[in-house]
Amino acid sequence: MVAGKSMHAGKKYRHAGKIAGFWCLPGANRFIIFITFIDKALYQIYGNLTGLQIIQLMRFNKKVYLQEMKLMVDKAFARLKAEKPTFKIYTVSIWTDPDAAASSISFDNKVNSDRVVKKGNKWNKKYYDEYLAEGDLEMAKLHEPRQGRNVNPADFTLRNYGKTDHTSIPDDWEANSKGRCWKSLEPALKEVGEYALENIEHLRLENDAELGVNGRSDWYEFTWRIR
Repeated sequence: MVAGKSMHAGKKYRHAGKIAGFWCLPGANRFIIFITFIDKALYQIYGNLTGLQIIQLMRFNKKVYLQEMKLMVDKAFARLKAEKPTFKIYTVSIWTDPDAAASSISFDNKVNSDRVVKKGNKWNKKYYDEYLAEGDLEMAKLHEPRQGRNVNPADFTLRNYGKTDHTSIPDDWEANSKGRCWKSLEPALKEVGEYALENIEHLRLENDAELGVNGRSDWYEFTWRIR
């Protein structure tokens, strides 16, 4: 169908250097969206979405998002230095919830991290031994004692130490985009991680301190060794 007098020309949205145009035809209870894709790559991202879902996805403002995240990181670092100058950082977690349009930064020290891991291993050992005795190796493996650090920000010493609500992210972004929001959000989160890494050296750090940001599969998915 060709846009005519009965149709209202919509705005053009630029995404990843490409243009997608849309037109809206008023209906009794809804708008019918017609999308014109310029190249195959853009179609692969948006091809299975409805017009309204595409518009939601394109409302992500990366420039503003990075500004909001950097401000959150700067404030959290400054607050930590002022309020807890003796706190020694072992793990830093930064995450964004695309449906809630909110982000948080949390800090953990080694004492708490070791305590959480030890407590978890004690709980897991009971089930590990039971499944092993039953010969269920697959379930036993899920409950194997683990080494390393606590990477669950909900269990950090200073959880949600800095928070921000985003104006740059559309409502229910992950749900409305059927998860495709992560194609834009994960690279942006990695930029935030790099920024935090560059600006954390003035704080007290453990020798094996680590920083992580979330992704589509885990709350602590992409990591950097600070030292």
